Amino acid sequence: MVTLPSGLYQQRLLTAQLRNDAGQLHIVDLFDQLHARLLLAHDQHKNGRSIWARLLTPWRAQTKYPAVRGLYLWGDVGRGKTLLMDIFYESLPKHIPKERQHFHHFMQMIHQQLHKHTQQQNPLVHIARELAQKFRVLCLDEFFVSDIGDAMILANLLEAFFDNGVCVITTSNRIPDDLYKDGLQRARFLPAIALIKTHCHIVQLDHPIDYRLQTLQRDGTYHWPLNTAAEQHLSDAFMHLTEGHATHAQANHIQINDREIPTQAQADGVVWFSFGAICEAARSQIDYIEIAREYHTVLISNIPIMDKFSEDAARRFLNLLDVFYDHRVKLIVSAAAPVTDLYCGTRLSFEFDRATSRLIEMQSEEYLRQSHQA
Repeated sequence: MVTLPSGLYQQRLLTAQLRNDAGQLHIVDLFDQLHARLLLAHDQHKNGRSIWARLLTPWRAQTKYPAVRGLYLWGDVGRGKTLLMDIFYESLPKHIPKERQHFHHFMQMIHQQLHKHTQQQNPLVHIARELAQKFRVLCLDEFFVSDIGDAMILANLLEAFFDNGVCVITTSNRIPDDLYKDGLQRARFLPAIALIKTHCHIVQLDHPIDYRLQTLQRDGTYHWPLNTAAEQHLSDAFMHLTEGHATHAQANHIQINDREIPTQAQADGVVWFSFGAICEAARSQIDYIEIAREYHTVLISNIPIMDKFSEDAARRFLNLLDVFYDHRVKLIVSAAAPVTDLYCGTRLSFEFDRATSRLIEMQSEEYLRQSHQA
């Protein structure tokens, strides 16, 4: 039995995982239409590969997958773009090959593949053809281009995907024309924008309510002292921020720079660490950058009062704050003391004065309203 995206959306409404939202319902209807087109394309492709079709049709025509126009869903943060894309992804039946990744993580994989095919002519064409054998639907979350390396290859990569019949669905905080705005050699990126506009339906999820901001303002982002109530605040925040994704929320670890980092949970661009896992273990600034690019919200439990005996962890915490601030990551924490009393040593006093200022700013409405800079 085929389950449409609208069916899954209604299930979440009935179980109170979601609130009725006219803007979201419009997008769900578009996903229903896309769902139907993909199933029709699959049937056409399957029929085209029948014995008689193979005898009567040239090889290229009989194996070419019918093109299906994808969807580029953009809008402000906290409106539910990722949730809606994930509902669509979940609704696709098993016989439709599909892949869902964060855009940054996906581009990392593409660059790794390029290194493996350095001696090959037109490596992106080869890579796209290989990947098109594994999936026909590609869902990419948080399409945001800031890296010149990504910008220089995206046009050729997208063209190769579309030539191989891959349907691309993506979420973004930016309209396509604003992608990689003011970036180096942007002229070379413009063909990628043209391809997106040609092969994807451009839709804005425009709604006045920022559900993520509502949660952060209502529940707060800094909870002390360390007690049951503080931990419950983090648990509630995680559940509200990832509503509709409860079945995907649990994870023992995430993979960052080919290393595992223990987590308490992660889903829908939100990850929850203990202070011990993220700052007391050997972590580098590069690790924090990767986390900041992949997750728009980070929860950290059990931040202790730091002193001269814990200065390695304190330095990592300072690095983490700088990186998260630069990327406009939303930070929710439980701590042993108020912001101004987190450090009682002397060597890092100056650095912690600056960190205190940033932590306070990161709790402000002005900061919380800003878009994540992946």
